[in-house]
Amino acid sequence: MLKSEVTRSLAQTAAEQPSQVWGWVVLAVGALIALGLAALVIGALVSLYRAEADGTTKAVWVLIVVMAPLLGAALWFVIGRSQARKNALRPAEGPAPRLDGDQATA
Repeated sequence: MLKSEVTRSLAQTAAEQPSQVWGWVVLAVGALIALGLAALVIGALVSLYRAEADGTTKAVWVLIVVMAPLLGAALWFVIGRSQARKNALRPAEGPAPRLDGDQATA
């Protein structure tokens, strides 16, 4: 009986005050959006931490993600990660090592 009374009471409140119900719906949707944004930003920062990029590049990307969270995180996942991978696969600059075993003279 208690359950039916509670259900009836909630239905009556929803019928009498629809703006209060919509307020809770908007709050729930807003909370889900905020959680999604937080997950995206945290994911971008973790990805940045694990990326094989130099310190300056990482610092610039962290600033972008922190200053403009949605845009910065999206740009990191679309542009930054692919650039970091390309740079990590690029051979180091400088003369190639000699294969004949002779030491170069300075």
